[in-house]
Amino acid sequence: MSTARTETRTSSWRTPTLRGLRQSLSVTRRTKQPVEEPLQLDAGGLRKALAIGSDLIASPTVDHVRQQRAWDCGLACVLMAAPHARRQTKSEVKWNDVEKACGTRSVWTVDLAFALRALGCRDFLFLTKTTGCDPSYARLAFYRRDLGADSTRIQSLFRRAQNGEVSVKRAVATRDGLLEVLRTGRVLAIALVDLRLLHARAARTSLLPRSYTGHYVLLVGAEGDRVRYRDPAADRAELVIDADDLHRARVAHGTDEDLILVAVDTSETAEALPPIRGVR
Repeated sequence: MSTARTETRTSSWRTPTLRGLRQSLSVTRRTKQPVEEPLQLDAGGLRKALAIGSDLIASPTVDHVRQQRAWDCGLACVLMAAPHARRQTKSEVKWNDVEKACGTRSVWTVDLAFALRALGCRDFLFLTKTTGCDPSYARLAFYRRDLGADSTRIQSLFRRAQNGEVSVKRAVATRDGLLEVLRTGRVLAIALVDLRLLHARAARTSLLPRSYTGHYVLLVGAEGDRVRYRDPAADRAELVIDADDLHRARVAHGTDEDLILVAVDTSETAEALPPIRGVR
C-alpha cells in the first residue's frame, strides 16, 4: 500500500464527455487480435515452392544412417538427405561435416535448415507453423529444460532465415499434398514427429514415452497411401507407414508441423516413369 499523499485539485478537474467515455471503454475492451493461421500448401503449392515437376521418377536410393547419440537424429537425417540434394559441390558429406554445420546439441529444425545451407544444399524449403519458439511448449517436459536457453538463439536464426539466408515459410503441408510430392520421387523430407505416435501401432503402449517426444525421420518416397522412410533410431533401413499415421505423428502438439522439403538432384540419374495404374 502506497503512503504517498494524494491531493484533489478541483480547479483542474473536468467532467468527462460522452465521447471521452466511449474512447476509454474502447481501449479497455480492446482484445488481442487472433493469430493468423499458417498457409496450407497442397501438392501444387509445394511443387511451385520447390520448383519441381509432377512427372514420376525413380526415388533415390537413400543409405540408412543410424544416430550416434540421443539428440542427433536430425543430424543423421541431414547426412542421409544431403548427398541427393542439389548442391554447389559434389564432395562427400561426412558425419563430422554435419555436426560442425549444425553447431549445437540442442537441435531445432531451423538448425538443420542452416546445416543444409552450410553443406551447399541449394533447393530446399523449411515449412513451420511457428517462426520462433512457441511459449506454450514450456509446459511440455521435452522442451522445458532448454526452451529458455534456446529462445534467443532460435529467434536470431529465424530472423536470418527471413532475411534470405534460408528459405523458410510460415506454412504447413497438407496430408495429401505431402503424399503426392513424395510419390514423384523428386523430394526427400526431414519431418519432426511425435515418436509416441510414429510407433503407436508397432509397439506396446506401455513401452512408449508418456508425453510428447520429438524425433526426426527422413521421408524418402510413397506408393499409394504408404510412405517409405528412414528412422535414425531403427535397426532396419526400409520402413513403411500409413499416411494417416504419419500425419497424426507429424501434426501433434510440439512439432509445429516442421518439415524440410529437399529437392532431389535429378540431373544425372533421373528417368521418367510411366504413371502407376490403380494408385491414388
